[in-house]
Amino acid sequence: MVNAALAISIISIPIFAKAFSNKDRHNIRFSELSKIVEVSKNNQNQDYYVSKNAFVNKNKFYVTFDLVNAFYFSSISIFKKIFIKNYDPTKVLNSKFSNYVINSVIENKKWNNNNDYFIYDLETKPIVSYKNNELLELINNEIYVKNIDLDAINNIRNLINKLEWDKLVLSSKEIDLIEILSGKNNKIIQYLRRDWKYLLNNNVQLQNLIINKFGLEFWNLLNDFYDVYSFNAYLNIDIKNANFYFEKDVKTNDEYDFDNKINDIDKEYLKKHFANFINDKVFFNNNKSKRFSINLIDFQKVFKNINNQLDWENFIEENATSLNNINRILTDIYSFSNEFNTIEKIKLLSNSSITKYYKDILTPILELDPSLNLIYTFLLLLIISITIPLTIFRSIKGEI
Repeated sequence: MVNAALAISIISIPIFAKAFSNKDRHNIRFSELSKIVEVSKNNQNQDYYVSKNAFVNKNKFYVTFDLVNAFYFSSISIFKKIFIKNYDPTKVLNSKFSNYVINSVIENKKWNNNNDYFIYDLETKPIVSYKNNELLELINNEIYVKNIDLDAINNIRNLINKLEWDKLVLSSKEIDLIEILSGKNNKIIQYLRRDWKYLLNNNVQLQNLIINKFGLEFWNLLNDFYDVYSFNAYLNIDIKNANFYFEKDVKTNDEYDFDNKINDIDKEYLKKHFANFINDKVFFNNNKSKRFSINLIDFQKVFKNINNQLDWENFIEENATSLNNINRILTDIYSFSNEFNTIEKIKLLSNSSITKYYKDILTPILELDPSLNLIYTFLLLLIISITIPLTIFRSIKGEI
């Protein structure tokens, strides 16, 4: 009996010590949770959780009594962290752990500028973590098997080397192919298009695998669409009111910095396509040029020293070093809108590394829902209070 009591004491002391803990009360709320994948130069991947905003309220420390968490979940969590590589507590939120919640610890992160970074939503497996055979399967299932014929491939390849894609002259199959390649209603293909250049970088094997499995024509279509003529695709898919525009479900791998230079794609678009000077007229927005223009004289009331397309291009080039400058220019341009014609506002691309924006990472920790602690602790104590005396009683009687 003495040995049994001693054993119970030895086991109980650390459990109860763990159950009673002083903590800072953190009321932390997050918005726009995402996952950043860091890819090192030797192709080792590491995931980090980040948030657009974190609101933290700190009060004095308090004491919690969480016997269940100390006795049951802590041992599971410690075991998994030791034996499971890249253990992710957010992935065990199933019915077995339905009474647990995720609390995140905020840590400052010093990013390695020599590595590459990609941002994803929490539910999607990062494209940059795919192996070549997985990428082949993805391309096959999400693009190749969707009723693509050779004529459509050839016609679209001829189309995408043009600045403007006229939807009216295309067949339904050709329109469908453009929408499939651009990822309309398909988030994973939007990620594929976004990260294509990285996937092909120093990966000749992937190129050869695609050619061997799907043929040279299909490879040329993919690479033309996602890389060679990516600026043309941007003009026709990503500019609002373009012929094939749709709202995207994925973020870019950059964030906005108003003091930083604008994205090179935006600079090229603003210089050559946003405003066109023809004789004594100025046309706005490439896709609206036939419908809305103003007189050059009226334009010069705001932009006095601009007389032609070359002046405009030089003006944009000079101001492209700052997103703030470009935004001020666009605000002046939008002022030319009137009740009959509106210059569509454009959404410029983000222009700075995500690592400059996300200074902190979140370390998720799975914990018992605090609202259930008292109930479960009471039940455990009740069971223990019944079990221990019963065990001692049976031991005295010689039953165990």
